[in-house]
Amino acid sequence: MATVRRQTYKGRDGKRKESAKWYACVVTPRGEKRIPGYKDKSATMELARKCERIIGLRAESMPLPPDILRWLDGLDSPIRKSMTTNGIIDGDRAAKSKPIRDHLADYRQCLIDSGGTPIHAKRTYRSVERIIDATRAKSAADLTVATITRAIAELRKDVENPKSKKIKRGIGAATSNNIQTAVKGFMAWMLRERRIHENPLAHVRRMNVDTDRRHERRPMESDELAILLDVTSREHKRWNMTGPERSALYRIAAETGLRSNEIRSLTRDSFTFDNGEATVTVQAGYSKRRQHETMPLRDDLVEVLRPLLSRKLPSAPAFTLPNATNVARMLRDDLKAARAAWLAQAKNVTDRQDRERQSFLVDRDDAGRVTDFHSLRGAFISMMLASGIDAKTAQALARHSDPRLTFNTYGRTLRGSERAAIDGLPSFDVPETTKAAATGTDGDDDAAARLQMRLQMERSKRALSGSSSCSLDDAPKRGKIASNKGKNADLPNDVGQKKDWARPDSNREPRDYESLALTN
Repeated sequence: MATVRRQTYKGRDGKRKESAKWYACVVTPRGEKRIPGYKDKSATMELARKCERIIGLRAESMPLPPDILRWLDGLDSPIRKSMTTNGIIDGDRAAKSKPIRDHLADYRQCLIDSGGTPIHAKRTYRSVERIIDATRAKSAADLTVATITRAIAELRKDVENPKSKKIKRGIGAATSNNIQTAVKGFMAWMLRERRIHENPLAHVRRMNVDTDRRHERRPMESDELAILLDVTSREHKRWNMTGPERSALYRIAAETGLRSNEIRSLTRDSFTFDNGEATVTVQAGYSKRRQHETMPLRDDLVEVLRPLLSRKLPSAPAFTLPNATNVARMLRDDLKAARAAWLAQAKNVTDRQDRERQSFLVDRDDAGRVTDFHSLRGAFISMMLASGIDAKTAQALARHSDPRLTFNTYGRTLRGSERAAIDGLPSFDVPETTKAAATGTDGDDDAAARLQMRLQMERSKRALSGSSSCSLDDAPKRGKIASNKGKNADLPNDVGQKKDWARPDSNREPRDYESLALTN
């Protein structure tokens, strides 16, 4: 029978005193042992009962039930260590129940060892660490749906600086989803490694990004890209990259959809120009899908890249990009120079004022949409969709696992696309020759055309009513038409006399059927 008691000790004054903490006294195969508990007697008694239950289950070689496993995951480290020392739980269970930050360090190293990039491992580590700091978690049991949801809600709140009175905006929905994804990945890894018995975040839903989109991108139009590439190719050196190098960088991003970090990982060996089809390959460790990605290259892009890569070593980087922040600054500087050149091409003052009112080649338009390096990928996907390619090819070239990303997130309506779609609809105006035939002002020479028009109208009327079609070949078969059980009662009996309708020298009076067919 498990019991609890306090330990006694001699104080500095020489008197016997009792410890503030209670101890659980349990009988183990090694004899009676004392496990340090809590200051609360009832909590320590519960600890003693659980230890006694574990000892009984292990004596019968029975697996520990889920409630005991869940309880062990939430124990403090000193209690787990004492239980391991006294033989209540095995050392492997104690090692897996170490502090949550030690698990996170192991997870970061596992990401790198499994082929992930150090940048990805670092970002994931910081995202999970942000939640651990907000929840003050000590073990995996402290990371629950409630605590993580509360922590993300606090991070989403705006905070005012008491000194400057400036408002620092909280994180948006997209950042919240990224943090949640990182934490769920960490907990899933803990479950695979059997460091926890279940993943409490497996069914947590993501937030709707459309309700709180903080960073709306504007895809660049084709005419904007043309001017940007032309002006940049003649610009001076910026951020340790020459004008032609920056122009080629923007062009490969706009014609392949490669991301900034993917382009940063490219070397001379990543390009193939001599096998009949030029391609560029991104290694799996740098691809967002963790797969080898091979993209075809256009011939005009190959002509731009070939002189830039011809003097590089096979393992040398294809582009020497600055860090991510400076890449955005570099593009903004080139956009500013391209817009200045475009404004200088104005024919007169009125034309220049009209151009200045437009959002052409701006880094942020009037609606707050920004043009950054990732906008080149958006332009690539939007222009693909505008070209009319099939959905599967668009998804494959965009390298998306979910087609909703291709069409809903990246696909944007380019300028003039809606007007072009409307103009591409068929015309419903009646041609002038048909109008003349309908009014009967074209003379008897067009009697055959009038007959053809009437028969076409009759064919359409029969198709709508479900009857058989009518053609010129059916006209001589007056017996069949006349005996169609009343369906063609409005047709004259001599409709099969083709010579009376088509012969120009016929003096036949116009029948009422002509006006009847035209009005129907």
